[in-house]
Amino acid sequence: MYYDMSGFDYGILDVVQVLHLRKRRGNYYDCPFCGETHGKLNINVEKNVFRCNRCDASGGMLKLYADLHNVTLSEANQQIREALGKGEYRTDYINAGTGRKGNGRACTHRGNPPDVSENAVHAHA
Repeated sequence: MYYDMSGFDYGILDVVQVLHLRKRRGNYYDCPFCGETHGKLNINVEKNVFRCNRCDASGGMLKLYADLHNVTLSEANQQIREALGKGEYRTDYINAGTGRKGNGRACTHRGNPPDVSENAVHAHA
């Protein structure tokens, strides 16, 4: 699982810093989801994803913040940027595999997304 990081000027380690997660060893941290304090939360810096080896919580950097604070991914991005002093935030996230906006994942289809405008829908009716 890879996430589209174009347009982001911060990574998952910045999110970890904002959340004040305790590092145990290597890329392992205490899990804020299950409370595991022996470093079961694996942070993959290259892919900007996380996964807990105990409770199976997983996802991208925005999901890590959003799930802990019960906010949308867009709100998570805004709050992280504010915490890091980064200013304006990006709102054009693309959902993996669907082409829909909203969750910060990369679009995996090739070529242009299907035309779902009102005119295109009526043209096929």
